[in-house]
Amino acid sequence: MRAFFEFHQIEVLLLYGLSFIVLGAVLFVLPKQHERLPFVRHLPLLAAFGLIHGTLEFVILWKVLHQIESLVLEGLIASLLFLSFLPLLEFGRRTLWNDGSTQFKERSGLFTPWLYAALLLAIISTMHLASDTLAGLVAGTRYFLGFPAALLAGLALCNQAKNNQALLLNGTLQGLLYSASAGFLFYALFTIVLPSHDPALPALFLSQQQFLDFSGIPVQAARALCALIVTVALVRVVRSVNHDSRRREIEQIHQTEYANDLLNSEIEQRAKIEEELQLLALTFETQEAVIITDAHARILRVNAAFQTITGYSLDEVRGQNPRILSSGQHDIRFYSAMWAELQAQGKWSGEIWNRRKNGEIYPEWLTITPVRNKAGEICNYVGTFTDIGMRKHAEEEIRQLALYDHLTKLPNRRLLQDRLLLAFNASNRNNNFGAVMFIDLDNFKNINDTKGHDTGDLLLIEVASRLLHCVRESDTVARIGGDEFVLLLTNLGQETNDAITQIEKIAEKILATLRQPYLLIDYEYYCSASMGVSLFKDHQTSVDELFRRADTAMYRAKASGKNTWYFFDPAMQATLEARLAMESALHNAITHNEFRLYFQAQYDTERRITGAETLLRWQHPQRGLVGPGEFITLAEENGLILPIGQWVLEQACAQLKAWESNPRTHLLKLAVNVSAVQFRQTDFVEIVERALKQSGAEATRLELELTESLVLDDIEGCIAKMRELKLLGISFSMDDFGTGYSSLSSLKRLPIDQLKIDQSFVRDIASDPDDEAIVRTIIAMAKNLRMEVIAEGVETEGQFAFLKRNGCTAFQGYLLGRPVPVADFERQLPDASEPAAIC
Repeated sequence: MRAFFEFHQIEVLLLYGLSFIVLGAVLFVLPKQHERLPFVRHLPLLAAFGLIHGTLEFVILWKVLHQIESLVLEGLIASLLFLSFLPLLEFGRRTLWNDGSTQFKERSGLFTPWLYAALLLAIISTMHLASDTLAGLVAGTRYFLGFPAALLAGLALCNQAKNNQALLLNGTLQGLLYSASAGFLFYALFTIVLPSHDPALPALFLSQQQFLDFSGIPVQAARALCALIVTVALVRVVRSVNHDSRRREIEQIHQTEYANDLLNSEIEQRAKIEEELQLLALTFETQEAVIITDAHARILRVNAAFQTITGYSLDEVRGQNPRILSSGQHDIRFYSAMWAELQAQGKWSGEIWNRRKNGEIYPEWLTITPVRNKAGEICNYVGTFTDIGMRKHAEEEIRQLALYDHLTKLPNRRLLQDRLLLAFNASNRNNNFGAVMFIDLDNFKNINDTKGHDTGDLLLIEVASRLLHCVRESDTVARIGGDEFVLLLTNLGQETNDAITQIEKIAEKILATLRQPYLLIDYEYYCSASMGVSLFKDHQTSVDELFRRADTAMYRAKASGKNTWYFFDPAMQATLEARLAMESALHNAITHNEFRLYFQAQYDTERRITGAETLLRWQHPQRGLVGPGEFITLAEENGLILPIGQWVLEQACAQLKAWESNPRTHLLKLAVNVSAVQFRQTDFVEIVERALKQSGAEATRLELELTESLVLDDIEGCIAKMRELKLLGISFSMDDFGTGYSSLSSLKRLPIDQLKIDQSFVRDIASDPDDEAIVRTIIAMAKNLRMEVIAEGVETEGQFAFLKRNGCTAFQGYLLGRPVPVADFERQLPDASEPAAIC
């Protein structure tokens, strides 16, 4: 071995040095915190030992390679050796006393001086006894500092391992310590008795005589003293470790007893928890369905009630989202509001409609509650719900009994009164008319007496159904008892005539519908009704008073022969009767040809007649000549304007044909007013074309007058019809221009030939600057659009002069000529040999 070491001395020193440096570097970068092994935080001391000791080996290697003999180099080697063992010794001391047991901590102040005193004395003794001071320092450091440092480091590591239950070293560690102490004592005694037997010491230590001359103490006594001090120190270490071991055994006993107490307490706690879990399990399995989800709304648990209500088992819904129960009855806004309230309030309760596994939709009362962990984060959602279908069905039955008639399913008097109060409020807000219509079946008692009450009930059911088909969805049909029905009509308009017109239509429709035969089992029955109507427009009339008025009007209808209806208000009734009489008379007028055409001449700037406007008059048998203002509106409402308008058109075409053979009239044009109802007929173009063909008149002599409102209501449709008629040669005039809301962009698109200035602007043209400005504007606009312009209602010379001066080219009015029959109109025309102008 010695030969091997001498031959490979360089390689061994190199590997030895590298090993220590690598060890030191690794220990420096290791983590310094560890709860189970506290000595780890002192690893920098071990790292320092490794780095310094490795450096020492490289210095020795340098010396060997270069064969250098130098006191400086020898001093550096001795110093590095001494410095390398100090951190190792400090590591052992700190780890064993500061991080060890409490007993070590308490005695560390007494033990540390003993240790350092012994080591220092041993090293100094060696330096004095050796022949060479540096050699003595090296020998003393290795024997008296290196050995205790290594021993303490080993003890510290073993103690830490034992404290942390990594190894069971109590007995083994004590045996090693006692053996090391005894061996060291034996070696010390041996060196005292036989110093010459040590091959190294005689060359290093001074002789006994020299030591006596220097200090007065024999070298053997010095060695024995050093060995004794180190032995005492090691024994104290062993005793401390042994004492600590006993203390730890006692602590383990106490810990075991404490653990037993904790175990017993935990057993009791577990028993209580099991009881609570059993109670929770019983609570979980209640009649109320329970669903538990995770924070992402994935179903984790459901109870038996959930499976009973929904039809889904736990295996079918586990991991699913509760939306599998969605019925589709709620939109996304409902669910968004539900989750927003849940996040804001920490709970949500409400009614929701869900779907069972079999597809049945049912209502439930649902409560959702989030469950939060200790950090305040939502970890679960718990939903509880009950099927409220039976309850809602019962509530609906109670509501039906309280608010609806059990036979006809119509609202009863109570619900009717509630809706009437709402109608009153709406009437106040919108200023609209409403009406209550009382309906009583005529001779209803007869069917009960002859066919029995069951048949009478069938009749009432059928009457209720027919009444519902006669009114709008916003209206209410109610049965208040027996054969009495009430209609609540709302939004009848703000004008009295409009309201009367609508009521008239509804009343006539109801009477006609109820007069239709009823097939009751195997019996055909005819029934009529009497009705009374009371209007309202504010809340000044009470509900009872309104009912009383309608009831009074209904009895008046019965007294008048039944199968009719009456207004409660005499004035309204008079208006209605007048309208009914007028409508009946209009039918007779068409049948008996009571209408007449009048002609009002139209003039140019030289007061020459260029044509005429046809004006309708009604030759009433009793009232005499009736103007169109009294019956045209009614004719438009009931549709009679269509046959009347067609008659006017046919008569005008026939008159044009008759004038063709007369030299005084063959160049005249006739203007015919066309009603909006008439013009909107889908076959209006065919009607005009047929009238021209039947009469043989020239289309170029026919001019149709349209109003602004008629044209602008459906401009695209009007343009299409006007273009078709223009192809026939017919011209168009826009009547009453300026009274509507004409748009220039729309006006320029229309195939209009003439604008007629309304008489309302002409009337005050000489006194009202605004009318002057409007008339000038209309004339200028007509010229720019290449249209003719005619003024109606010219009654004074001043008006005529103003219009002529500002460019108007045609005139019509009482100044020049009134509407007259055709014979009188023709007499206004000059003879062919007379001057053309007419004054």
